[in-house]
Amino acid sequence: MKKFVVTLTVQALLAVATVHGTFLPRGATSSSSITTTTNSYPPTAVTATATTNDSVVSVTNIVGLPRGGEASSASTFITRVSNKAKEVNRKITARKQTPGSKVMVSSLMLLLGGFLCDKGMNLIPVLYPTQSTFLFNTNNLFGHKSAKELCEAGKSILYAYPLSVSESISDQSGIASVILNTFGTLAAILFLAGRLGQPSVFPMEASHAGCLFNFVRLICPITILYFVPNIRTLGLNGGVTNPGDTIELATHTLSAANSWVLCPLCEMISSVIDLAKFYHQNPRGDKFIPSDADVEENPKVWVGTLYKSLWVGFTIARGMLSLAMLIFLVKYFQFGEIYDVAHDCDALNNIRGASQEWIMSALVGSLYILLAISQLIESSGRRLSSLLYLVPIIVFFSKRVGMNIVHLLWTFDMKKNYLKIVEMPGGVPSAFMLGVMNSYKEWEGDWKSCTIALKDLDNVPKNCFAKDYYTKS
Repeated sequence: MKKFVVTLTVQALLAVATVHGTFLPRGATSSSSITTTTNSYPPTAVTATATTNDSVVSVTNIVGLPRGGEASSASTFITRVSNKAKEVNRKITARKQTPGSKVMVSSLMLLLGGFLCDKGMNLIPVLYPTQSTFLFNTNNLFGHKSAKELCEAGKSILYAYPLSVSESISDQSGIASVILNTFGTLAAILFLAGRLGQPSVFPMEASHAGCLFNFVRLICPITILYFVPNIRTLGLNGGVTNPGDTIELATHTLSAANSWVLCPLCEMISSVIDLAKFYHQNPRGDKFIPSDADVEENPKVWVGTLYKSLWVGFTIARGMLSLAMLIFLVKYFQFGEIYDVAHDCDALNNIRGASQEWIMSALVGSLYILLAISQLIESSGRRLSSLLYLVPIIVFFSKRVGMNIVHLLWTFDMKKNYLKIVEMPGGVPSAFMLGVMNSYKEWEGDWKSCTIALKDLDNVPKNCFAKDYYTKS
């Protein structure tokens, strides 16, 4: 590459020198004479004389100088360089984009989109407490008390929660809404542009039914990433006063609910089909993972076995995560259940139900991170050098996926983990939160002095999180 750049630079400089040294001025329209001496050493100069009506212009152009005593002239050197540049350009332009390289670009788009979805949702517990909606009840559509009011009364400011996706974006001028909207829109564009890593083309051609299935797979995450942030919820105080409000509220709710169900369902089906076709083609001896190499390597060498093992592992992980998400939705998920806070049990229920929203949305991003990694493994060509970029990607993004799973597991023991869920371990807001919270001028107090931890956890009933707890009480 460096040699190619140097070659192009030399050509450009020689071209400029030729233009400025041999071309006559635009005003030279009368007769001219050129005297050249050839077959002499050292090389002589070319002298061009142009006569115009006003003046006589003489231009001297140096054709070539000897290099280190060599007999070859600069003109021969220029020809050699030019031919070399043409050869390099021909080799570069002659290379065609392979199926593996196409899928690699699409998979990187998918990987970035999944990361943006994951990152945006995990920012909710950090950004929501810094909004005026939470702190001072400004533009609050859900009827919660403000954190300022609770702090002055000596109560935990967690009574002002939840931090659900819907409430975080209800005030669409808030920082959480702006960031979620930006991250979600960009992730949706990346998913559409990358076509989820082009699953209909790679690694096997899809049938007519397969194309329809892949289209459904593609649309599922778009609804949660694009529709939900752009179509706000009306809240409890906003009310539903006309048919337009009804349609808006239904669109917001169904976009999230359908994505939580259909995204894991489609990925579970896809992972099962991929594994079935993988083992059907006898992976120990036949080529399944495509390679860009002209000659296929021996599939039994350790490098090929490593790549196949990685692909199988991430495909199984995607299927298992999809199944776990579906089971969680059916058995444990508290969709849209927000209660008036009278005691610590209410506060824990609100935090639990609301946090499950952004955790489930983050896990949707995790599904496509796992899909992107498996497709990057496919498009690597089973080259040992491809591990240089695959290993850092696998380590970093596997950690992100693991964190989301851990966050979901935290919700099974709210008494122990509720402070971790709201990103305030030890009952103290982070330095970033305190910096933003104390920058508001509506209150002269210090948010650090407010009560965070719930005080009456010992009296929280065992059936606090049961679905029929509120109907009985």
